[in-house]
Amino acid sequence: MHNSFLKHGNEPAPRPIRKGAAKFGGLLGAVGLFAVLSACSPEVVYVEKPVEVIVEVPVEVPVEVPVEVLVERPECELRDLSASLKFVTEAWAVPDQEMNVGETLSLQMRVSSASYMTVFYVSTSCKVHRLLHNEPVPAGQIIDFPGRGSGIQMVVKPPAGEEAFYFVATRQKLIFLSNTDILREANGIARLDMIPNQFYERLEQAQGRINPDEWSITTLKTSVLQH
Repeated sequence: MHNSFLKHGNEPAPRPIRKGAAKFGGLLGAVGLFAVLSACSPEVVYVEKPVEVIVEVPVEVPVEVPVEVLVERPECELRDLSASLKFVTEAWAVPDQEMNVGETLSLQMRVSSASYMTVFYVSTSCKVHRLLHNEPVPAGQIIDFPGRGSGIQMVVKPPAGEEAFYFVATRQKLIFLSNTDILREANGIARLDMIPNQFYERLEQAQGRINPDEWSITTLKTSVLQH
């Protein structure tokens, strides 16, 4: 009978390995290998990537609000000029002496004696105009300005405030302005190159050279309203 456990000299015979022990040994070997691999493997670190958060900020859109622009009225003196000895000058506004911006205006005048009529106008913006120049007018007849067919229309403009019309009637033609006193002229209406006070002084100087019996002047003040 073959004996699988033979001794060679004094060497002890190897012990036979049980099946269960082989499995256990294999398991230990696997565990040891895992431990070695684990020790050699680099450590994995998980870094959280920051997330960019986009926040929508509401954009304020400017809203255009209509602004009412008020035209400032310059300060200027409106004198009351009135003089008549031998004849009378009358004047009034149509339809009224109070007018709104944008309305049309007309003037009417009448003298008690045949004469030459010159009309000056100081606006609410302190500009001086000559509207009529040495216009022959018969006695007692109502004269309209602007006249029919003249192509002139008077439209009330801002700023609001008071304005004045001066109606000067003379027996002889009134001449006291030179060409240099006129900035521009169209359709017989002239814009004068002078402020109201200069106009009053020049008119008074002309009055001093005229016989009081041949001179008549009246002032018509009107109001410009802005709503």
